[in-house]
Amino acid sequence: MAGVTNAFGFDLYRQLSGGDDNLAISPASIGITLNMLRVGARSDTARQLEQALHVTLPEARSHAALGGLAACYGKAEEPQPYELLMSNRLFVHRESHLRSDFQATLQKYAAGAEAVDFVGSTESSRQHINSWVAEQTQQHIRDLMPKDSVTSDTRLVLTNAVYFKGKWQAAFPHGSTQDQPFKTPRGVKQVPTMALNARLKYAETDDLQLVNLPYQGERFSMTLLVPKQPDGLKQLTKNLNSEALERWLGQANDTKVRLWLPRFTIKPKGSVRLKDPLRGLGVIDAFDARKANLSGIFGDQPYAVSDVYHQSFVEVNEDGTEAAAATGAGIIRLSLPPPQPEIRADHPFLFLIRDVHTGFILFMGQVADPT
Repeated sequence: MAGVTNAFGFDLYRQLSGGDDNLAISPASIGITLNMLRVGARSDTARQLEQALHVTLPEARSHAALGGLAACYGKAEEPQPYELLMSNRLFVHRESHLRSDFQATLQKYAAGAEAVDFVGSTESSRQHINSWVAEQTQQHIRDLMPKDSVTSDTRLVLTNAVYFKGKWQAAFPHGSTQDQPFKTPRGVKQVPTMALNARLKYAETDDLQLVNLPYQGERFSMTLLVPKQPDGLKQLTKNLNSEALERWLGQANDTKVRLWLPRFTIKPKGSVRLKDPLRGLGVIDAFDARKANLSGIFGDQPYAVSDVYHQSFVEVNEDGTEAAAATGAGIIRLSLPPPQPEIRADHPFLFLIRDVHTGFILFMGQVADPT
């Protein structure tokens, strides 16, 4: 299932990445949330979600696989050299009744249901959801559901939160960090740039360089995709898909490399509304009051998705990476190689934080301006 979720992530990333600003999303968080929504979708609404999410397995197997993946990213039974937490929760209006088969399938995602009062306590319900998300993400995502995202017509909010913190297997020496030029789309800026000389998985093509930076424990890694041309990010984004990534990773060999990488932090300025990007991927009916079929959630009453909200946070420094993301979907009731390659990430580049074992992409984004 990692491959199909990654394919959806690349598609959505292309919908969002047209500008010259920094960007970070979590394909894992968005994909899990939409697949939980898919449990209650029927007819064309379900087919559009399946197509956008690249679902190929039969219904029961796909939810079992994704639910198992989400469960394995829950709290670890034994200490690990990294922190990873993925949590799912349903916030349902206290007078609404979820279908039993919907709840049973959502249990595979370890998604517990919590009753709230969207009618009588609309604003406090929104704040309660945001507090839960903030707690799951170590306070990095604090306002996932913005004002007016929850109304007295809201009957269910599906949420996912993911948090990751890992230390590099080969840390960047603090004393080697110096200000270096970085070619942003708006001109050259001096930015704190880390330096590392180590054996790493490395590959290159005519257009890009790839280097893999493992975290301690080697379960997770950050993959950097650096275009060879300073203005090559848009073309790289256009060519990026699951098959291309697997091909490039397959070409990577253990090589002594010198790497220069800027420290960077991508903080959410607010929630990204995904309704229009998802419509661009063919998810039309779920947001259409006249066509949405979410009868697998509550029954045959008319419901539709009001919007899907997402935030991501990523911080990269000499010691490692801390990243968090959350996704919320509101459902409303309708009233209607050289021997030692050198890589200078001194111009816009892409990054992926991947589960090396499964290939699952937890986070991805672009760094256009580290400042």
